[in-house]
Amino acid sequence: ELLTMRGRASSAEESVRASAGEREKLLAQVAERDAMISELDDEVRELSAKIEGLEEAGLAKDKEVQRLEREVEWSGHETKRMTEALKASLVEMSRSRDEAEAKLKAEH
Repeated sequence: ELLTMRGRASSAEESVRASAGEREKLLAQVAERDAMISELDDEVRELSAKIEGLEEAGLAKDKEVQRLEREVEWSGHETKRMTEALKASLVEMSRSRDEAEAKLKAEH
């Protein structure tokens, strides 16, 4: 019976050692996965920062595009105003020329 108990104890020790070995392997795997998760978290933070930067750059570009659109619109209005002023000036010059020609004809 003592031999049986010793055999069981020896078997139990081996089982405990095997369990401890398995536990160490599992702990190593957990540590490895934690490291991978940490690396992935870092990558996610970097990508999030890049996305945020791109979104901000996009907003800045949108604002610049809007500014340029307003500038083009203003330039269009200004060009139209100047064209109308030039037309009016040409009409006035033509009228003045016609009056001068009529005056010259009347004098001769």
